[in-house]
Amino acid sequence: MFADLSSLRSLAASPGLTVHEVAIDDVDPIQVARAAHDWSEVIFFHTAHDGSATGLGTAWSLRLGADRFASASRQLAELGLPAEARCFVGFSFDPDGSTAPEWSSFDPLRLVIPRAVVVRTDGGTRLILALTDEEDPAALVDRLEAMVAPDPAVAHSPSDLHVESHPSSSKYVANVAEAIELIANGELQKVVLGRSLVISSDEPPRPFDVLALLSGEHQGSYVYGWRREGAAFIGASPELLVSLIDGHIRSVPFAGTAPRGRNGAEDTQLAARLLDSTKDLSEHGIMVDDIVSRLRPLTSGVVASDPSVERFRHVQHLVTHIEGTPSNGVDVFGLAEALHPTPAVGGVPRAEAMQRIAKLEELDRGWYAGGIGWVSGTGDGEISVALRCALLEGGVSRLYAGAGIVADSEPALELEETRWKFRALHRHLGES
Repeated sequence: MFADLSSLRSLAASPGLTVHEVAIDDVDPIQVARAAHDWSEVIFFHTAHDGSATGLGTAWSLRLGADRFASASRQLAELGLPAEARCFVGFSFDPDGSTAPEWSSFDPLRLVIPRAVVVRTDGGTRLILALTDEEDPAALVDRLEAMVAPDPAVAHSPSDLHVESHPSSSKYVANVAEAIELIANGELQKVVLGRSLVISSDEPPRPFDVLALLSGEHQGSYVYGWRREGAAFIGASPELLVSLIDGHIRSVPFAGTAPRGRNGAEDTQLAARLLDSTKDLSEHGIMVDDIVSRLRPLTSGVVASDPSVERFRHVQHLVTHIEGTPSNGVDVFGLAEALHPTPAVGGVPRAEAMQRIAKLEELDRGWYAGGIGWVSGTGDGEISVALRCALLEGGVSRLYAGAGIVADSEPALELEETRWKFRALHRHLGES
C-alpha cells in the first residue's frame, strides 16, 4: 500500500514527542483507514474543500471534561507542537459527555495525536509520524509497509435485520407538538429535537467500508470516522462549525430543509420554495443572528452572506457563509466554545433549549451534534458539526438525525425531515 519508506527507519526518537513529515507517493487516506484492521485507534476526516487525512494509533491523547475547550487549548499550547503536527479532536453535544453505555468509548472531549497520519490535499500526499522516546521508528515503518490495499468497498447487505425508532415515530410527533406549544407560549424561539434508528443485523458492518461509500457520494460534505475500543462513530455532515486557517474564520451553518426532486426541474422548484418559505427563512435567520453575535466579540470583523440553497444527495438546505478575522489570541477552541451548540443543533435561547432537549428528546446524543475535526501546531483547525451520523458496534448501528422546531413547524413534516436525513447512512446499513 505504501511505497518504500526505508528512509524513515533511521529517524531518531527524542525525549517527549517529536514530529516528522515527509512527502510520499499518492495513497488514499480512506483506503488506509479501511486497511488498518489491527490498529487500536483509527480516525478519518475528509474536509469539504481541501483533502482528507487518516490517523493511525495513538502517540499522545487527552480526555477532557469540565472546561474542555479552554483546557484543550492550554494543553496543546503547553505541548508545543510543531506547525506540521496533526491532532484530531472530537467532542460530545453535552459538555458532561454521555452516561449511556454505547458511548463509553467516546469522551466529553478527546484529543489524539496519532502515531502516523496520512494527509492528502491538492498539493500532494504526506506522511506525518509522531514519535515518543519509547517508539521504535523501524517497527512503525514495518507496520506501515505491511499494510495491504483492501478490495473495493461494498454496501453492507445482512441477511437479517431489525429496526427500531427511539423514540417511536408517534412519540416523536408528540414531542414536536409539545415543543411548538412551548414556542407559542414564548418560552423558546427554536429547539432541535433528535431521534435515533437502531438497526440490529446478523452481520456487523465494516465502518470504514461504509465510510468509503459515503465519501464517494458526498464530496461536498465533511466525512468522518473515529474507531476506538471496538466502537466506531461515522458520518457525512454538511455543516462546518468553525475553521480558523491562516488568520481567516469560517462558519457554514445550515437550517431549513427540503427533499431532492426526482429531476432537475423539480429540484429547482423545491429549492425556490425553500428560499420563499417564511418558516424556513425564519428558522435560518434565528441561527445566523445567533452565530454572528457570538463571533463578534472574538473578531475584528464578521460578515454573513445572504442565504442560498445547497444540494446534497438526499436533501437540500438553506445555507449561509459567515466569515471573519480573529482577534489576537483567539484560537479554534475559543471559537468552538463560543459557537457550540449552534441553533442548528440546539436552539434559542441556548440554555432554555438545552433544558428542553434533555426533557423532551428521550435520547442520549453522545457525540451526535457535537464536533469532530483537527487542529495543528499553529492553533489553526477545522471542526465540523457531527451530523448525519451513526454509532456502530458489532451488529448494532445507531443512526441519529433531528429537525429544527419553530413556531410554524408541522409535527408530521418534521418527522419526515428526519427520514430524509437518515437515508444517507440507512441505505448502506441494510435499508430494505
